[in-house]
Amino acid sequence: MDQLIGRIIAGRFKITSLIGEGGMGAVYEAVHQSLPRRFAIKVLHSIYARKDAFTERFRREAIAISRVEHPNVVSIVDFGQTEDGFLFIVMEHLQGLDLEVVLSRCTRLSLVRTLPILAQIADALHCAHEANVVHRDLKPENILLTEARGKTDVVKILDFGIAKLRGPNMRSI
Repeated sequence: MDQLIGRIIAGRFKITSLIGEGGMGAVYEAVHQSLPRRFAIKVLHSIYARKDAFTERFRREAIAISRVEHPNVVSIVDFGQTEDGFLFIVMEHLQGLDLEVVLSRCTRLSLVRTLPILAQIADALHCAHEANVVHRDLKPENILLTEARGKTDVVKILDFGIAKLRGPNMRSI
């Protein structure tokens, strides 16, 4: 997928580097061509883009993220497909450490540090459930601890890849 570095996606997001790679896709850093902002772009591997089950799952992930508007959930900016068939989700660019890394570095978190983290996770999940989205893959590696507005340990829940969308009008999704 390194052939994407240097390409412009959706006419405005220039991919600059690879952030990480998983089994189904990769996440890249991109800069907006007109605005001075960085974004993260998740791209489905092309071998999966030709399989309906995987493209549907990717589309559902974009829908799930877009439904949950909460400061502790990664926000989505765009979703689409390139001319040559790559499906992509454009999200806010985040920096920090996932909770799995934090826990591996310090065997135990203090209660003073843990409670605010858990409260943010619970509030974000409550918001998701109110939006009829069930994450279904919540684990330390899908919880990023960032800094924002002078605060540390600001939670961002990531990876809604196997989220379940609920509600009476979900038959078509």
